[in-house]
Amino acid sequence: MKEGLLQPKDLAKECGINKSTLNGYLKDEDLFPPVEKDSESGYRYYNKETVFTLKLIKILRKRPYRLKINEMKPIFKKIGIKVLNDIYNESNQQLYDYLIKKKLL
Repeated sequence: MKEGLLQPKDLAKECGINKSTLNGYLKDEDLFPPVEKDSESGYRYYNKETVFTLKLIKILRKRPYRLKINEMKPIFKKIGIKVLNDIYNESNQQLYDYLIKKKLL
């Protein structure tokens, strides 16, 4: 494995996401561009930002949000994953209030 990078199996373990669900997410290379792709093996490698994105997706798929990926993508682009993750780390309620205030939910 490349230093500091994660393969999909590592992402699944770290994020607590089923491998087949993860592979479905990773097909969207706009949302999950590999940081590196091995030309010989075809292995894709991802960074820690991908972990933030996947954890945020897990949060936004549950109550009270219940968003679909196609509903999340414009939010991610408008606000930024890092900002959303920082708000969530303060509290789930704060993230919810922020998204309501911005009229994104």
